[in-house]
Amino acid sequence: MNLLDFNKGFPLDTPNVILPWDKPLDEVARMSGGIWHNDRYVWRGARYLDGLGYLLCSDNGVGKQSPFRSISAYIGLSPEGLWSDSNVLDEFKKIVQHLIRIFGEPNERKVNPEEVSDTETSAWTLEKVKVCLYVIEQFSYKCYLTISLK
Repeated sequence: MNLLDFNKGFPLDTPNVILPWDKPLDEVARMSGGIWHNDRYVWRGARYLDGLGYLLCSDNGVGKQSPFRSISAYIGLSPEGLWSDSNVLDEFKKIVQHLIRIFGEPNERKVNPEEVSDTETSAWTLEKVKVCLYVIEQFSYKCYLTISLK
């Protein structure tokens, strides 16, 4: 993976395209297969970060002409769209290791990934972009991966 691509935009493996930062979301979605769903764009079936395939979406509550400045993945959702505590925690641990292989050790880390508490964060700061993986407890464990301009 070419980390310099992150300065230009968010690189997708499938489809093979870079989603350019600061372009209107509707333009970014058209070039990459994103679909408007409720109050956000969703990329179903996209692969990214050397093979990850969790559901990607833009920030919620954005307009179609809003600039593309961040994208998120929901980690550990069941096929029915439900959070499963054991699935979330297992996936979190796998994703941390996957991201360490790509970006090296995180610049910021709260809590050891082997001892997930009610909140945990691992974050990597690149030149223009911040990659953040976090798990929170909100009725159940939820895990999110966010990639955004700093």
